[in-house]
Amino acid sequence: MQDSITKEIIALDKKLREKIELLELEKQHLDQTIEKETIKLKELFQLEMTKLVEETKKLNDSIYKTKKQQVKKEFEVRLETIQTKFDANKDAWVESIFNACINQEEDFN
Repeated sequence: MQDSITKEIIALDKKLREKIELLELEKQHLDQTIEKETIKLKELFQLEMTKLVEETKKLNDSIYKTKKQQVKKEFEVRLETIQTKFDANKDAWVESIFNACINQEEDFN
């Protein structure tokens, strides 16, 4: 009876050692798999970030161009308004300045 219990214990021990060995191999394989997947995920994340940066840059460039055109048009309208006022009033302004200078000179005499 003791022999059969000993044989049973030895058989169970052997079976458990084999199971532990298999689990160790699986663990090793899982560690490698996790490492590979981590590298893949990092690469994927980097690609997505690069893509997002490029898309954001394109969007910002588009917004910049639109805003630049808008500001340029506003500038041209203001410049035209100023030029029109200048053309319409320059003679009167020159005469006003001239008269102010003449009156200033008369006050000194």
